[in-house]
Amino acid sequence: MNEKTVMHTSPNRPPASVILVRLASLHPVARRAHWIALASMLLVPALILAVMWHVLGADALAQERLWHGLWNSLRERPDHLFAVVAMPFVLLYLAVEQPARLKDRVVVDATGIAFQRPARFRLPLTPRAWSISRARLKKAELGPPLGPGFMLTLSDGVQTRRIIVDEWVTPDTPRETVKVLIKQRLQRRQKRIAPEEALRLAEETPLLRALRACGVAIQRPDASSPLVFDLFRNGHAALAVILLAVIGLYGAVDLIVLDETYAGFFPWTTWISGGVVAAALSYLWLSRAKLPFVIAAVLSLMLGLDTGFAMYPGLLRLNRFTDTAGAQPHEYVLREYVRLEPRETGLPVIDFKQGREYWRQFQPGAPYTPYLRRGGLGFYQLDLAPVYAATRAFYENCNTCSLPRGEGKTKPPLPST
Repeated sequence: MNEKTVMHTSPNRPPASVILVRLASLHPVARRAHWIALASMLLVPALILAVMWHVLGADALAQERLWHGLWNSLRERPDHLFAVVAMPFVLLYLAVEQPARLKDRVVVDATGIAFQRPARFRLPLTPRAWSISRARLKKAELGPPLGPGFMLTLSDGVQTRRIIVDEWVTPDTPRETVKVLIKQRLQRRQKRIAPEEALRLAEETPLLRALRACGVAIQRPDASSPLVFDLFRNGHAALAVILLAVIGLYGAVDLIVLDETYAGFFPWTTWISGGVVAAALSYLWLSRAKLPFVIAAVLSLMLGLDTGFAMYPGLLRLNRFTDTAGAQPHEYVLREYVRLEPRETGLPVIDFKQGREYWRQFQPGAPYTPYLRRGGLGFYQLDLAPVYAATRAFYENCNTCSLPRGEGKTKPPLPST
């Protein structure tokens, strides 16, 4: 049996043009959801700041502390800074891209298929209008489901376009039918519909019916197949899986073996950027290797997440490898449990989340000397080996002191700093 079968209907006469719109554009909630989200994202922070400013209006020093606190939060927490930088792009997406998406149209007629975007404004890297003529159409393939729906791949040998088939309906679709279709999409997303039934529903969508009426031969997976791509029969997919295992294993092992950690901050921005770059390069590689879109996207996303995770110990290793001076002692003061503040300027504040009993033997204001390393990447990292040795000795002495009848009891010495 062939791996793919062909659906083909030859009409007696060329049909008229069929105009399709997005299913969400016919649902009242979906038409206004982005405006509600946009208003909330703009109004809620403004209201919070206005209330805080009003409450602190009579205290100029408190207002100054408020602004300094916000500034220090952005400067010391890269994840907060990343959120602030990403906020304008999210607002632009809600204000420009989402309204434009609701105006999109797909036109199918005897000459071919065209995607139209009547919106006046368009953001970069968003879908552009395109068309594929019927005479040049070489491929119309219904692939495995992407999220809630099946993906239709169209190609004329020069360009390849993909459309989610159950996202498009005729403009005169009744509201009751729209609700039923949205419910079916939710059920498919939750995998509450069998693959065979989902495939049958995809074949009945207005988009596929319009294409078949125009004489387009649509290839689809065999109904008896499990609709699962075999990763290990494709060399590129198998290599991607091996990379996933190797990168994840390195990150897990080195995270356990490494006895150093970040001092005072975590480079969230670098981890996220590295993961995004790895995911983009992986998708470019896998898509050029002709893997199905869903498989390429999922593997790329997993490689990006894996790379971001492995960069946690990886950056520490690279910073340590590029260090020429080694770990150096620095004078710190214990201010609160457990927060160490440096006596020198330019050094990070260090917070410890564990070993509270060990740290309680020191009084606030007591000196402590950790070892810090500043490598070629320019950030400080803390050598945890002396801290681990001191805490281990402390707890071992505490266990010895707890022996019955005073056997083996000794006074626990203060760990050297």
